[in-house]
Amino acid sequence: MCSQGSITRLLLAVQQGDEQAASSLWERYFHRLAGLARKQLGPFRKHADEEDVVLSAFATFCRRVQEGEFVYCQDRDDFWRLVSLITKRKAINLVRHELAQRHGGGNVKGQSVLAGAIDQEPTPAFVAELLDEMRQLLDVLRRKDQTLCLIAQRKFEGFSNEQIAAELSRNVRTVQRKLERIRVLWLEDLQKRSDFASS
Repeated sequence: MCSQGSITRLLLAVQQGDEQAASSLWERYFHRLAGLARKQLGPFRKHADEEDVVLSAFATFCRRVQEGEFVYCQDRDDFWRLVSLITKRKAINLVRHELAQRHGGGNVKGQSVLAGAIDQEPTPAFVAELLDEMRQLLDVLRRKDQTLCLIAQRKFEGFSNEQIAAELSRNVRTVQRKLERIRVLWLEDLQKRSDFASS
């Protein structure tokens, strides 16, 4: 597993247009991103290769980092949350496109339409807001229990309950109970923030 510092250095290099650094990130994260895309595409995989989605997502990430849009992406956690969000968004867009085509939506056929469906992107403002919200929610857990924080991070990363249980050397039922505890803590925090905002 690569260290937090090594990913930070690669991200800085990618911001400066270093293609070798981008290739290193690609090699380290491709399989995880492909698994994420595969899960999002589900039965639509026969219509679109998850590799196309990941290629598009990664190209978007690199381009927009070099354009200075993702200045808040500074470490491994930020990188994964951001690139996985872009990957999920592109996969969902492609599935929506396939559903529309099946129901007669759109008159244009062919590769250009598919490319357009994949390339719809979340705005920098939306991504920044989402990452900030994730950090706040993880901080709630970090103050209570580091294990809860780790479980939430793994769920953000697309891990199954079984995979998390194996990593923690716990049974799946324990992970499920802790996920329920996480939901309760987050709901309490959101309620407190809502009460504060309305007071």
